[in-house]
Amino acid sequence: MKGRIRNGRKAVNPPEYQRRVLLSLDRATAIKNWFQTWADEKGIDGWTLLVDGKGETELKTPDTNVEGTFLEDAGALNRRVEIEIELDE
Repeated sequence: MKGRIRNGRKAVNPPEYQRRVLLSLDRATAIKNWFQTWADEKGIDGWTLLVDGKGETELKTPDTNVEGTFLEDAGALNRRVEIEIELDE
C-alpha cells in the first residue's frame, strides 16, 4: 500500500512563501509520522508513505477577491491535508 500525505496552505503574505512551504511540509511529515507510529504499534507493515508540502502553490479555491482582499472562508478551505491511498493489486 502506498500513501501520499499532502498539506496545502495559502500564504497570506507573499514574502513568506518559502517559510509556508516548509511549514506545510512539516505538518504533512507530522501526520506521516503519526500514521507510521500507529502502523508500527499495530504490527502493520508494507506501507510506503510519501510526504509533500504545497504551501500556496495548489489552492482549492481563490482566497482573494478581485480587489485583492483576503477571503477568510476561502482561505480556510486551502488549509488542508490530503491523504491519497493506493492499494497494490
